[in-house]
Amino acid sequence: MTRSKLFCLLLVLLAWGQAGWAQDTLSPGDRVRVWVKGEPELTVERTVNADGTIAYPLLGSVELGGRKPVEAARLIAKALDDGFLREPLVQVNLVNKTRAGAPKAMPPADEESMTAEEPLAAPATSRIRMERETPAPAALPSPCQIEIIDRQTGKGVGGAAMLLGGKIYQSNRLGQVVIDQVAGRVILLADGYGVVQGPIDQVLQVGPPHQILLDPVTLADEVTVKVVDSRTRQPLSDVEIRLDKMMVKTNAKCIFKVREIKREFAEIKLTKRGYRPSRKILDFKDPLEQVLVMVKNE
Repeated sequence: MTRSKLFCLLLVLLAWGQAGWAQDTLSPGDRVRVWVKGEPELTVERTVNADGTIAYPLLGSVELGGRKPVEAARLIAKALDDGFLREPLVQVNLVNKTRAGAPKAMPPADEESMTAEEPLAAPATSRIRMERETPAPAALPSPCQIEIIDRQTGKGVGGAAMLLGGKIYQSNRLGQVVIDQVAGRVILLADGYGVVQGPIDQVLQVGPPHQILLDPVTLADEVTVKVVDSRTRQPLSDVEIRLDKMMVKTNAKCIFKVREIKREFAEIKLTKRGYRPSRKILDFKDPLEQVLVMVKNE
């Protein structure tokens, strides 16, 4: 399975369980999950209060009532960008919709869970590994805390995204995550590690502590990127590229290079006069020479 197909699988599985609520406006009693990329402490589950607000870390009271989930996500992203985070990626999903003014009972909020269609690019097929470790017995508690561990170092892996039972969970900085139940198929993604997928009872090593082990992937020493026109495929020079706090431009050969690589993926911004600004995900494993396209303004 290619990177794009695996990513689409994540989106399809999430949409399958939530499509009916995707366009609903939020109202008092609705249960929502807010996910912020790379920020487990800001990934929370909340019930909309009678006045249409939720209590949110850093921001305090945020009014979501009357807004669609995508509009609520934009509101929170804008608020976080105002002095807290730099251009945060935010997703809001409706977990439980109030009907006839009577919200259903919901389990306690899991501060580490998320249900966003995370724009994660998954590692290629060659990186996918099916674990077959000690099966998880039915006696494991629900909810259950597990640890995502680097197989080589034995340290926890923070920011890992896990799709299980129609939900996506994210590990905290210690690699810990609480899942609702130990059942079903799991897909586990983490920056710098190979993908783990398969039945949870074949992936999980039973403890305590209960653990899933991840294998690090090898990163390239240098990646060369060429930028081309989407229609003509002609190389483009003088394209401005922003990566973290670095800004460079494509040279006369219409390329730029990235060195001193320390992570598996990175998001870059491309801008050029006469073309639409765009964001792309760079893969720092392979291939070592990559091509990005830009679309001309109509």
